[in-house]
Amino acid sequence: FVFSQLCLISNEDISKKVQNSILQKAVILAKRAAAFLERLFCATNFEKLKRMVGSQRPNEVVTLWSEYHQNIERKRARFTNLVDLINTHSSDARTSIDLAGNQGHFSREVLRNTKIERAICQDNDQWAIDKGFVEAPTDLSLSFVHYDLMAPMIKMSHGVPCERLRADIAFALAVSHHIILSQKFSLEDFLYIVKSYAQKYVFIEFMPKGLWLYGAEVDVPDWYCVDWFQDGFGKYYELIHVEEIASNNIVFIGRNDV
Repeated sequence: FVFSQLCLISNEDISKKVQNSILQKAVILAKRAAAFLERLFCATNFEKLKRMVGSQRPNEVVTLWSEYHQNIERKRARFTNLVDLINTHSSDARTSIDLAGNQGHFSREVLRNTKIERAICQDNDQWAIDKGFVEAPTDLSLSFVHYDLMAPMIKMSHGVPCERLRADIAFALAVSHHIILSQKFSLEDFLYIVKSYAQKYVFIEFMPKGLWLYGAEVDVPDWYCVDWFQDGFGKYYELIHVEEIASNNIVFIGRNDV
């Protein structure tokens, strides 16, 4: 493990962290030695691993969000509206990341019906991600990543997720109310995180009724309203378009020009 972690550090990072030139050369030599020792002592028998993994059958686990996309037909009209907006307002985009994208159904719709060529689905629910990965086509146009969007745990030898996974469009759909009302993050925290993933555009849904079920009473704080969200949005992005695409879904489309 130590060998592999040392091998992951780039020479550029070594130069940044180690100022003494002699020590720099020593660390680089140690890195080369680690690579040799890793190949010598830590060689992986992939056929054996393949047989072992293939023989395992994971337990069926149902979590709060693992079944979220099971009734996908109820979301189909909303996804169609979003795809039309992508083609209208961001036709030059070729890559995307769907933050809190669950099983990746929306990413698949985007790949089928827009000019997006590569898509990433990120989510914090490992079982939702697992279902999406198993059901997805085997090509490399759709990738899945599992970590906490607002508080990712990372290794020092790796870049932060927003640097490695940045895309032309960052989608944050039907998630803002969970992060703001349930997890108690500020609107500024949320918008800043989404911005860090976007090369060109953001598509962010605001849920004016909050954590609301059809037929239930609307119960949101007085400050939680469209004007409040739009004011915050305008501090981070150039607002291109706003549209209500469902009874509790208003999509804000912005250009990230920073």
